Amino acid sequence: MSNEVLDCAETKTTANAELKNVWLCVSDWICMRVALAFVYVLIVLSRLFKLISQRRKKKKTVFVYANDLLGDTLVKMPFFFSLRAEFPRVKYILVVVLTPDLAEMVGRLGLFDEIIEEPALHWRHPLFWFVRRNGIAKSLRWAFINKADIMIVCHRSRSLGCDFAMRLCVPLISVAYAADVKTPMLPMTAKYQAKMYDRRYTNLLVSEDGRHQMVDMDRLLSMATGHLVESRKLEKRDVASILDFALVKPGQDYIVIVPGARVDYRRWPTARFVEVVRRMGGNIVVVGSAEESSLAAEIIRKVDGNVVNLCGKTNLSQLGGLLSQARLVITNETGTANFAAVIGAKTVCILGGGDFGAFLPNKYCPNVTCVFHKEPCFNCGWKCVKKDISGSTTAPCVEKVSVNDVLAAALTMTA
Repeated sequence: MSNEVLDCAETKTTANAELKNVWLCVSDWICMRVALAFVYVLIVLSRLFKLISQRRKKKKTVFVYANDLLGDTLVKMPFFFSLRAEFPRVKYILVVVLTPDLAEMVGRLGLFDEIIEEPALHWRHPLFWFVRRNGIAKSLRWAFINKADIMIVCHRSRSLGCDFAMRLCVPLISVAYAADVKTPMLPMTAKYQAKMYDRRYTNLLVSEDGRHQMVDMDRLLSMATGHLVESRKLEKRDVASILDFALVKPGQDYIVIVPGARVDYRRWPTARFVEVVRRMGGNIVVVGSAEESSLAAEIIRKVDGNVVNLCGKTNLSQLGGLLSQARLVITNETGTANFAAVIGAKTVCILGGGDFGAFLPNKYCPNVTCVFHKEPCFNCGWKCVKKDISGSTTAPCVEKVSVNDVLAAALTMTA
């Protein structure tokens, strides 16, 4: 009798799970159709609005989506300078979408005529663009009111938010990455992304494993301009306006250590950072987010020396000032590594193989030495075939880097 009850309960649970899956599919389909209907209404209204109210412009408008994650955006800094060089202010209005934490700092470069602040484009559901605390996304509001002559989307992970904006601002030239149909952000709309939106872009770029993001940025810009563009290496004077030296003592000689990373599998074991600090000596400054203060505390506890914990105590500009004046920066593969690379700081980066070549090694930044042991499984996208790295675990390719490897690279950089 008890077996019959258990079977009945199991059958009921399975049925409930199947019903839940059906309901999720149906709700996703309904939400997608509502979002699309709303966008098409906006498109019609925006065309009418522009036909009626828009005056003949003396300048053309270039609309750029660059509000990616922190490190992904910082590595595009040479691209920002190339944008302004290719689209001079006398002829073009340059509008860019950036994340709020970067907008103020990048604004000080004086490259853009207008900056739209918006979160990083990792949105999972189309209604996010419309039903938010602040209403319609700012970039869609801009696209609804204005017409873009050229639109450039810098995100490798395509979002329907960019695509909808493209349809609203009606650019003459539009360039972006092709939609990733194999791993789409919205599974129910993969075919729609590929067949409907991709064919409306004038130029599409297919991403490849191991190809550096700046190479892709140059290709996108070449498509937008119609001629070959290659970004130049930045000089320290180019980025001087975004650096704040308030935390740097005049004449101080120090090494910056970055023991943290956005994800745990990119973190080199803290005990090895401790050994590097012990053997290098001198003044050490540990930087990172507030959540990484425990890593700095561990280093301070195990090292007898002058180690300062500035985790969570710097803004981006102050961090840039510290990095630029350091004798050396030793870092995991994280946004700080990209920042140090771009501003010209001498840097040793402990590199894994998940996105090898996409950010580092970086031919645009010869001031960075990457320490790694290349293996056939590199460019796995951090889907490790050797070890489960879903928890707080260091990836095998990162763990393979030894203390002696880092010290040898540091000695070469500081010689």
